[in-house]
Amino acid sequence: SVYVSVPIKKTGSIDNNTLIARVKQYIIEYWNATLFSGESVSGFDKTGFEIGQDVPSGRLYTPCQKAIGEGGYALDITVGESPSPTGNLVSIGYQELATISESQIVVTIS
Repeated sequence: SVYVSVPIKKTGSIDNNTLIARVKQYIIEYWNATLFSGESVSGFDKTGFEIGQDVPSGRLYTPCQKAIGEGGYALDITVGESPSPTGNLVSIGYQELATISESQIVVTIS
């Protein structure tokens, strides 16, 4: 399991609870390669995370920025294998699959 921390600097008027729920939802959709389903977009990684694939925090800016839009920005996304992650990479074994759930994503807003 992977834990994610997403601090957001909010500049727009979107409701905090709505923004937090949207960020969590979009991270999970991205993880499962469904974030861009039905959309004709290019230039974004749409593959999610596959067996044996490491989880770099930098890949999670795509779903976060899609969720936030023009209403702010993600400050420094961190990932780890335990709550309160501080790293930028979770290494996944050759025959392992990185998993995540909504409860493992913490979004804070300033």
